[in-house]
Amino acid sequence: MADDYRYRVDIKESAYERNRPIRRLLEFPGGDLSTERSYDSEEAAELDVIRLNELGNKELRLQSAEHDNNPFQAYIVDTGKSAGGYGRTTRNASSGWQKARKTALERDEFSCQECGDVGGVEGEVELQVHHITPQSAGGTDDPENLRTLCRECHMETHEATPRRESAPMSEIARAISDLAEDSDVPAFRRRDLHDSLIEEIGIDVRYKLFNQVVESLTRYDRFAKTVVERVQKVGPELTETYRSEYVVIYDESVIDDSDLLSYEDGLVYDGGALYYGDIPVASLSQSGLTDFIDSRE
Repeated sequence: MADDYRYRVDIKESAYERNRPIRRLLEFPGGDLSTERSYDSEEAAELDVIRLNELGNKELRLQSAEHDNNPFQAYIVDTGKSAGGYGRTTRNASSGWQKARKTALERDEFSCQECGDVGGVEGEVELQVHHITPQSAGGTDDPENLRTLCRECHMETHEATPRRESAPMSEIARAISDLAEDSDVPAFRRRDLHDSLIEEIGIDVRYKLFNQVVESLTRYDRFAKTVVERVQKVGPELTETYRSEYVVIYDESVIDDSDLLSYEDGLVYDGGALYYGDIPVASLSQSGLTDFIDSRE
């Protein structure tokens, strides 16, 4: 095959989640999320990671996939350190740290040990691994000294970490309602809805408070929740099936059949790919949803 010599890389969700510049790059030009890339060499892939770090707000790195049963030689992943400097040190990003981190995450079943929120492929929150005894006080990377926390609980644990006050619940609820009104198709993956409130509307929203508002809106207002399944073929011959689920929040006063929602490379409604509630012009005519959108204007 002509591509046998290529260095194949998969950009993991941690690299573009809450990292809008990179997600937009991956979705350009048609709105379909594409995470697979091929390079002439490992060095070329490393250079691209440097470029992505300059564009986005997270520090990314290349992680070997040589021991995984899939067609990729490496992944591009989040180191846990933001472009502003919060998070892991270079030493902590070593292969030894990654092994200890994985052990802690699996032991804690990919859930925050403080609030119970679930992350990983089955959940929605960003998980981080906390040193119980700080490294500055002699703490080690031994799993017994590690504890899985969501990003917000981790920040609260480090009381010196500056943070802004979250928007009140009434403002979050109003912003969700406004966002739904302005969308072509008011349906959002839960994490995407949270990110949209922060990045598009410009309000600071703590994830736990956001979840409380969503629970209230889906119980007492016009919004509802459903779960969509993503099915991927993986493995060297793409014969293995990998399934993951995403919670979707939608306006049931507009969408009366949640079975029309699905997940492929991103959220889809009745054949139309959704980009944070909107359908890109390039795919609008193919989706057959022109009349549906016109009826909302």
